[in-house]
Amino acid sequence: VYTDGGCEVNPGGKGGAACVIVDSDENVARKCSEGYFATTNNRMEMRAVLLALEQMEPGSVIHLYSDSLYVLNGISGTWQRKKNTDLWPRLDHALKQHDVKLEWVRGHNGDEYNEMCDSMCTEAMQHPTLTDRGYLANAPKSDKSRKRTQKQTPDAILPAALRHEPK
Repeated sequence: VYTDGGCEVNPGGKGGAACVIVDSDENVARKCSEGYFATTNNRMEMRAVLLALEQMEPGSVIHLYSDSLYVLNGISGTWQRKKNTDLWPRLDHALKQHDVKLEWVRGHNGDEYNEMCDSMCTEAMQHPTLTDRGYLANAPKSDKSRKRTQKQTPDAILPAALRHEPK
């Protein structure tokens, strides 16, 4: 599994999360991505991992490649988890469902699947459909980008049938 997340303007800009799931037995890639109206880079990196793990069968053996030291060091306990406290428990739960080996991959360095994730992430952030409610709930009140992007959330511009908030 390869994951990547990014944010157009950090914090508070449009963001994207993407994953590529490669089945080593069949050598087939499954690709998924999501775009958000207002978020942060680190939240998108976390959501990319969640996007992959939450769609895999429990008990899967997963080799997870990420270019995010924030996510990898947060998972391993090397770094303290001071922010994004709404996502860490969900990520912990998803990780416990599988046998996961973590590996850092250098971003933008020619790795086929990392580059694929990066492109998908960039595309997703250009066409957001989701609201990162955890970001909006915890963003500083003085964050000008938060005020600007709150007006652009799906609640304001998408019909109810098209609104979707991931678990």
